[in-house]
Amino acid sequence: MRRTTIRQLRPYVLAVAIPLTILHTLFSFGMQFIASGADRLGECPGLDQAAASSNVIPESKERPGYPAVGCAVERRGIFLSYYNHVTVLGVTETAAQDHLVAAVAENFREAHTHPVQVVFYERENWTTRELQNGVTLGTSRGPNKLIRIVNIG
Repeated sequence: MRRTTIRQLRPYVLAVAIPLTILHTLFSFGMQFIASGADRLGECPGLDQAAASSNVIPESKERPGYPAVGCAVERRGIFLSYYNHVTVLGVTETAAQDHLVAAVAENFREAHTHPVQVVFYERENWTTRELQNGVTLGTSRGPNKLIRIVNIG
């Protein structure tokens, strides 16, 4: 009876492992394009409202009359698990951030949402280009300075 060595099995193992690795990589990469920031979970309105109820968020430059907070659904990890990404602009004081995080955490516990990541930026960097005649040519968001990231759940 003949014994099979690892060296003899190597071509067969590689013949299976390499294609499976390539397929998994393509699947994961493709899912990143399919998965958008759209709120398909329906949890963002409650999280936005909880954050806004803290009354520490300044008014948005992009959307006057609304607080400078935004929510999106993202997917992370090898299993592409859902989580909510809440962006808060212009809340720089630690006490105010803690108050806002407490409000979002309370909503997380009561509504049983997916995990939440709250990201604080220094300010809302929003620019509007206007022509000499007053016509708006375009708007854009500039780079923002990250202050703090808090994970809930």
